[in-house]
Amino acid sequence: MTDEVHLAFVRYKKDHLGATQKELIKWLEDIHQLKVNQATVSSTLKWSTKLLTKATTSNLSSKCQKTVKFLIMEAALTKWFLANREHVNLSEDLIRESAMKIIDRLYPDHPPFEFSNG
Repeated sequence: MTDEVHLAFVRYKKDHLGATQKELIKWLEDIHQLKVNQATVSSTLKWSTKLLTKATTSNLSSKCQKTVKFLIMEAALTKWFLANREHVNLSEDLIRESAMKIIDRLYPDHPPFEFSNG
């Protein structure tokens, strides 16, 4: 299950408190075309509070969840990206160059920094 499906599942259970695990498994099959076992349902329910918290602090559609080290830089880069995406061909190199300018401006004493591909 993706994080998005986990979250939808947890929210569905929260809205249907009387649903049994068998009913939840059927819901996952009917709505998300996923076949899961009872252990998966049980562990997902066990971590439901953590999943709901994660939903408010993370990008659930990303493949890998990482802690943001330079939150202000990420917010500034996102703002720059959204402001320029319709006017400029935003290549990876241009995004990295702009990110480096932003991080240098916001964190003048930052440690050596390398941006990931993608």
